[in-house]
Amino acid sequence: MFRFVIHLVALAAPFVTVTSALAVVVPTGLGSGDSYHLAFVTRDKTSAESTDIESYNTFVQEQAVLNPTLTGTDENVLWYAVGSTRTVNARDNAVVGADAPVYLLDGVTKIADGFADLWAGTSVSLDNSLSLTQFATPPTSIFIWSGTNSMGTANLSSCHGMLPLGESCVGGGNPQDPVQGAPSHGRVQSTDKEWINAGFSALPFTKRPMYALSSLLTVSGSGTNGPSCDFNGDSACDLSDVDDLFGQGNLVMGVSAPGSAYDLTGNGTLNGEDIDAWLAEAATENGHASPYIASDTDLDRDIDLTDYTTLTSHFNPGASGGLFSTGDGDGDGDIDLGDYNQLTGSFTPVGYSGATAVPEPEAWVILSLGLVALTLLRDTRHPHEDES
Repeated sequence: MFRFVIHLVALAAPFVTVTSALAVVVPTGLGSGDSYHLAFVTRDKTSAESTDIESYNTFVQEQAVLNPTLTGTDENVLWYAVGSTRTVNARDNAVVGADAPVYLLDGVTKIADGFADLWAGTSVSLDNSLSLTQFATPPTSIFIWSGTNSMGTANLSSCHGMLPLGESCVGGGNPQDPVQGAPSHGRVQSTDKEWINAGFSALPFTKRPMYALSSLLTVSGSGTNGPSCDFNGDSACDLSDVDDLFGQGNLVMGVSAPGSAYDLTGNGTLNGEDIDAWLAEAATENGHASPYIASDTDLDRDIDLTDYTTLTSHFNPGASGGLFSTGDGDGDGDIDLGDYNQLTGSFTPVGYSGATAVPEPEAWVILSLGLVALTLLRDTRHPHEDES
């Protein structure tokens, strides 16, 4: 079994931290560096009465938890409802990578090749139907709640017709059919546009399954399963991994990297959000209740004179190639006064665990003298030319 790296996708969703344990499905034929999604139909059913997309995300996540061996919920895999409310579109809630194929939980059956394939409108043609539950068994229902059209956006009829999740319109039209508008449904056995948009036939209080899509997953190459913060596949989330992330370029300016293993947020860009995600997940993987702090150059859970010495010995404003372990706290490639100020602002020589950093008086003296020294050092490295 390949090792995998998990990419978190929805920025609005809370960052879930779970210690690694059982395996998750890595589809046949994928190799190191390949990204993908998993998908399933929930075994159990829910109503479509809520207008809050998070209620549906909670439902599918709870369904995924029922079988962590395949869904990877104990490996920090998040699951999102493939459904739309009036304010949130399915394609923005359950985000599919541009070039990330979607597979069923049998690890063999591919649904689509990526975003464009899944949301192709009336011309959509899935490779296979999305018709296995979280237990890799066929569903017992024909229809699922979606509230979504074939472009991945909410069905927004004014009243009569197909509506988003949480809305309905009864009466006032055909007396033979009092349901004049209701959340649209998808058909689980379909591979055309009806996989997600097959009409409407029931009011929101009716209970139906839903489609669930995983966060973005990426295969790395050590042969076992592990957390997304382990980039090099050595079964640890440590300095070598965060230095790998910092080595990708200027993370303050942002580095375009769709599908990259380092793109922990899954938004196609490597930036400070990925730094924050790594610091949070690595801390959890290493048994800590709060994230690492960016100035903790040795990841020993304190910001002390060791970190200060590391930063000052590598102090080089305007340079490039700086790493987390050398004092580049913000990821812009150089070690400058911004990093220095970040360190002093979080100076906690007795250790941190979420408390506000308050340096001791003697520490302030040392750090203040250091600031003077760094300023002088900067001036000696960039001497002023004499005016003639």
